[in-house]
Amino acid sequence: MARLLRVTRFRSFEGLDDTGDRVEAVLGQTAAKVVSTGLSVYAHNENDTLRILSEHVVTFTQPGTKSGLYLDVPYPQSLQPVKTAGRTLFAYANGQHRDLRFVNCSEVECLIQRWWRARPHIHQHDRKEIRAYVEARLLEGDAEWLNARSAAASGSKPCPRWFP
Repeated sequence: MARLLRVTRFRSFEGLDDTGDRVEAVLGQTAAKVVSTGLSVYAHNENDTLRILSEHVVTFTQPGTKSGLYLDVPYPQSLQPVKTAGRTLFAYANGQHRDLRFVNCSEVECLIQRWWRARPHIHQHDRKEIRAYVEARLLEGDAEWLNARSAAASGSKPCPRWFP
């Protein structure tokens, strides 16, 4: 079973007694929405988590948001991740992008119950780590990161505050 990474703003299960509340807290959307769109995740290993997280976060968020969090997604074998096109500015993260597709809301709720029982550790790379990663990529002359910085300077994605 591949390890899957879900980028999230989720912090804690504390005080979330209702399955629906847990679904929205962890996934950022209702179970019905997850059934219709799938759950966006990334295949990863421990060595590339900071890279994928940085590529995702820099593309989609501003430095002030709390989005450097990620969860390993425990999923049943009946849910096979489907390789789908990612929407980041970076080929590597896009190549690792997957969707978990669900038949009904019960499957989504089952996944959340599984998380609930596992009490997953929430992992975090803070903004300093992400900025250091960005700076290292720029210093190495990484073309994708240089292009991202140029795009940010011209007013499109990503937010220019991620770049030195």
